[in-house]
Amino acid sequence: MLRLCLLRRSRKGVLGYASSGTGRGGPALYASRWKSLLRAVAEIWRPRIHPAPAADEWVLAREADGWALRSEGDIGPAVYFTTDIPADDQNAAFDWARRVTPDVAQKAIHYVGPPPL
Repeated sequence: MLRLCLLRRSRKGVLGYASSGTGRGGPALYASRWKSLLRAVAEIWRPRIHPAPAADEWVLAREADGWALRSEGDIGPAVYFTTDIPADDQNAAFDWARRVTPDVAQKAIHYVGPPPL
């Protein structure tokens, strides 16, 4: 591929057309060959971007004088609930949420509700 882009010959023993200096000879010829070389390399080497695995997302909220934890997008009853943590201790609630949710590669816990006291 490199030989074809730079020398306009596909194999070592095959002669290509040699310009006599008229038309697109000289620097313009080499510029077009370099452009075609860069295009050929871009066709061969394209970095593969793998999407990050989806995170296990949870929502933490204050409800009924306790803390409720449910999976993201779930509107039903809370999956986990505790009244052992005071309503004004948001840091302890996040620690509790990290402990009770399943261990996965990526986990996100979001707080929804009024601002902390």
